[in-house]
Amino acid sequence: MTSERREPSGAAVFSTAVTDAITDAAIDALVEHGYAKLSMEGVARRAGVGKSALYRRWPSKVDMVVDLALVMTGDIAG
Repeated sequence: MTSERREPSGAAVFSTAVTDAITDAAIDALVEHGYAKLSMEGVARRAGVGKSALYRRWPSKVDMVVDLALVMTGDIAG
């Protein structure tokens, strides 16, 4: 029996589709519920991903919301 050895894949590559789904879900949740009721778990559930997908992109809720604010203001400015 021979086994094929996999080459290491290196660093994780973020899927643009997953990042977009998370961003859309987070913005929707923020608009609907406000910052106080926004949770990483709720955003993950809404985006259809695990919480780890969020924490790979942002270390905290604050960091996520700051990034979202930049995304939203970029859309307005562009």
